[in-house]
Amino acid sequence: MGIYVYAEKPVPPSQDPFFQPPAGFENQAPGSVLRIQELPSLSLAIYTRYQNVKHAYQILYRTADGLGAPTATVTTILVPYNADNSKMVTYQAMQASTSWDCSTSFTLRKTHDLPALVAQVELLALDSLLERGWYLNLPDYQGPQSLFGIGAMGGHAILDGVRAAVGASDHIGLDPHVSIQLWGYSVGALATGWATYIQKTYAPELNIVGVFMGGTPVNVNVTLATVNEGLYSGLAFTSYNSVALQYPNVSAYLDSVLLPEKKDAFYHSLNLCFPEMVRTYAFQDISTYFNRPDYLDSPLLSNILDDISLSNKIMPPHIPIFMYHASMDPVTPFRVIPAVYDEWCKNGASIELIEDQLGDHQSMYVTGLPNMIIHMEQGFNRTTNNSTQQPITPTCSHRKVLTSLLEPKALKVLGKGLKGALDGIFSFPLGPKHASN
Repeated sequence: MGIYVYAEKPVPPSQDPFFQPPAGFENQAPGSVLRIQELPSLSLAIYTRYQNVKHAYQILYRTADGLGAPTATVTTILVPYNADNSKMVTYQAMQASTSWDCSTSFTLRKTHDLPALVAQVELLALDSLLERGWYLNLPDYQGPQSLFGIGAMGGHAILDGVRAAVGASDHIGLDPHVSIQLWGYSVGALATGWATYIQKTYAPELNIVGVFMGGTPVNVNVTLATVNEGLYSGLAFTSYNSVALQYPNVSAYLDSVLLPEKKDAFYHSLNLCFPEMVRTYAFQDISTYFNRPDYLDSPLLSNILDDISLSNKIMPPHIPIFMYHASMDPVTPFRVIPAVYDEWCKNGASIELIEDQLGDHQSMYVTGLPNMIIHMEQGFNRTTNNSTQQPITPTCSHRKVLTSLLEPKALKVLGKGLKGALDGIFSFPLGPKHASN
């Protein structure tokens, strides 16, 4: 493991030598720490302000892409003041981009930068977790090719990022037997679901005690058809380009059916972060870029889109899953969720599904946050009190609520979350006032 000297001015991953794996890294085991650097505590930006955490680390580690080929990516570890080193949340950010330079590890360190603002707004939500003393693990789960929506890539990178954090436990002060909970929203939930799906066979040694998935695009085909011609139609351009990056035969197919005069505009999405992507492709019809209306009917493309979806996977019974979704979500339609939920439960998964009658894809991220944190606290408490680590009894429930903000204690947690966000904005120390026992 190499200790790296941090560069004061953030450098894009494509130009930063820290992100380049050393020769022979492919021969290391998945999750091996290749390089580590400590960032200044005031180095994580919210536009013009900086977060104040006790420690911030970045770890370059070995993982695998969606086809199992060796690759390396980075995770950012945040340590609050008075941290409880026995608890860690791994959060998968909403990185809707195929540009490496839009990765969370970089966008969280940029100031005065609108393309980075989405990740920095997410950081305000994460302040609620830091205020509880939990370690935060923020992997660049899409890897150096920024493989947006490629579930297996995300699953590998998430689990290997946890392995890397545990492997660096002496350096970052983490309990090697740490209890871990996974959380993701939107595309981050897709990757989180994949990590859950493969954990038992890929990384069974990890002590994952809970999974939280919000606004989950369980069926990629349905999601891409839904967003087309809408505000977020750029997600379709980004997704197809991402699939082409991972699967060369798809790249050749798409190139053969693209209109020559539209190719440059289609491939331009490869270089854009989310805000720029929205602005560039809003309300466009992606089908107008192709020379045949049935371009999606290719078995090659449709089979791969099915393969990277969660809708035809079976969730394991050993990890409790908390799902929250808005009934009127215009990006990831709720209508496909009940059948997937029923199938997962029929096969032994333990799921609590909350369906909000109000809100949409964006607002649900905020309104669902307090109730999710309550369940996350319960998950950590359940682990602490279950010293013998008895297996859970699988149970499923699907509840419709007007809004998750009306759930017991949710408004109180929201108030505490707003205080945490203000602490973050004004660079106050993030963490509980007193050390954990």
